[in-house]
Amino acid sequence: MAEYASDIEKVLAINPHAIDARGNLKSLVEQYGEYSLAKEFDPKSTMEYTPFVLAMNCSVFGVPELAGKPLVLTNSSLKHVRVKHDAQIAVLNSLADEMRENLLVYSDPEYKGNLVFVLAGLSENGNRIISIVRAEAHIDGIAVSQVRSVHGKRELDEEISRALDLSLDVYVNERTGDWLRNPRTLPDEAELSSETRQRLLSIYFTRFPHERPGSVKRAGDDPRSVAE
Repeated sequence: MAEYASDIEKVLAINPHAIDARGNLKSLVEQYGEYSLAKEFDPKSTMEYTPFVLAMNCSVFGVPELAGKPLVLTNSSLKHVRVKHDAQIAVLNSLADEMRENLLVYSDPEYKGNLVFVLAGLSENGNRIISIVRAEAHIDGIAVSQVRSVHGKRELDEEISRALDLSLDVYVNERTGDWLRNPRTLPDEAELSSETRQRLLSIYFTRFPHERPGSVKRAGDDPRSVAE
């Protein structure tokens, strides 16, 4: 795909039905509904309705290397997430918005080329939950491969620690600082060990020096996310 192509052109090359008549990206609910209808009337035509596009440009996620690429969800990944992790279409419909509000993003220590997004959201019962989204960078876009809730803080802590030990990229933002300095505002699963928190805070304060305790925020400080 040509790098000079517009966001809309990139999306249409992936899924020609994902953009509406006004040039706006259709929601996942809309895209999935059209896919389901096509499957019912002409199963052979469903290929052109997938993968589903969740965001036109991943630059909104604060990870520089993802800029200019759309966020996609293949039909097979959608089925996997729905069956194994019981995620409904209505919930996945807001996934891109939740990823934009991530607490932290880091390179996957187990699967090379994947990124892990740490998200804070609400369950169907209105309880705060921590989820992780794994996404793999491809030439034409960023593909979501896994969406699941975190059960037990040791799992998240150990994976972040491994990423730090391997000197992998870690992307922080201003929400990262709020999380690390006030962990009790989130579920127990978000409470990292003191060692991991300090290592992440070291990265955070390097990138946002005006946030150090006792420092004064200067006009013009750049709040954008960056990698270690």
